[in-house]
Amino acid sequence: MQKKRRATSAVEFLAHLRAFLFPGRVANTRRGAARYLNNALRYMRWYAVKSDQVDWNKLYTEARKRIEHASSPAETYETIKWALSQLGDHHSLFLTPEQSQQLGQGKMLGMGLLLSNDGVVIEVLPESPAGKASIDVGDRIISLDGEPLSQENLSRVYNSPSLLVELQPRSQQESRTVSLEASPFYSNRLPTARILHEHIGLLELPSFLGNDGEIYAQTAQRALQELDKNYTLTGWIIDLRRNTGGDMWPMLAGVGPILGEGKVGSFVHAGGSRVPWLYQRGQARAGRWVAARVTNPYQLKQAMPPVAVLTSENTISSGEALAVAFRGRPRTRSFGEPTAGLPTANQGFKLPDGAMLQLTTALDVDRNGVSYDGSLVPDQEVPLDWSQLETDQDLVVLEALKWLQQQ
Repeated sequence: MQKKRRATSAVEFLAHLRAFLFPGRVANTRRGAARYLNNALRYMRWYAVKSDQVDWNKLYTEARKRIEHASSPAETYETIKWALSQLGDHHSLFLTPEQSQQLGQGKMLGMGLLLSNDGVVIEVLPESPAGKASIDVGDRIISLDGEPLSQENLSRVYNSPSLLVELQPRSQQESRTVSLEASPFYSNRLPTARILHEHIGLLELPSFLGNDGEIYAQTAQRALQELDKNYTLTGWIIDLRRNTGGDMWPMLAGVGPILGEGKVGSFVHAGGSRVPWLYQRGQARAGRWVAARVTNPYQLKQAMPPVAVLTSENTISSGEALAVAFRGRPRTRSFGEPTAGLPTANQGFKLPDGAMLQLTTALDVDRNGVSYDGSLVPDQEVPLDWSQLETDQDLVVLEALKWLQQQ
């Protein structure tokens, strides 16, 4: 019986035709794609924090099979993403040349919204499409493109090129509908501070991306300085609930006067080598390297005050590093919900075409030597009602206040 032959796809036909007409050129382009992939895999093998847990012979074999017909770096991207998923750290990621460029500029492509699982608007970035449409924190999304909001379609907010959003403003009775088009926008909010009950300061440290970390750090210190000079403060709340990560060093430099001077944590890399985190005289340092600094750093009137640290499932990566930095600090207690579970350090490795590997290269370690590789559970778990964010009914803030007033 004659064996049935598999039909040849158009893509395969063109590949075979190109190989027949231009054999040397095809061989060179395939070798170029293979070199590109091998370069990425070498970075993973050398630097990934869990490299010793990977079967590299098996991974290399499968990866090369996946790019057998690849003729350009771009055709290896999906395989590189697959390889990163095999590292087991849940944090490493791949950025295309365009995404890498936007990251360096502190920009993102999207709507500029962060939502809770039940559709409450948690964060709106000012220069984003959502910010320009006057969507506010506390508004509730009712429907997306005419479909009632659900767990199945919630992700459209983050990956759709356009959306018709019906929402219920927190400050109004009637719903309204806005049309959003994804576009690049500056992705940072700056730190803010406010007074609570006349004697407690609250400093919120949002996420940060880009190259202007000095502005972030200076803003944080100016904000806490203004409160400390104008009030007799007996304690501080550090709000990390909307800190989704980025560059931890401007955050550390900004909160340094409250955190306190000296070693506040460290990274532990594969093989066990450690790099300490330090805050000294306005400088946030990784060992001897000055990673961020504040000119004319401020000193609190009351050194080492009691501190309540607030976390949520949206406290991610560098936000978790900040939470780790407060672990083991005297007169400190954490409140809220467990963090996202990525208390690890990512390092960027540029590839020849401008794409970038963001590899997880180290675990976070607190000042007492405890390392973390999962969610940080707060000392006092408090259910978070996002609809009460930035109101007097924020239960997490109220519980933190209650503890601080007893110190």
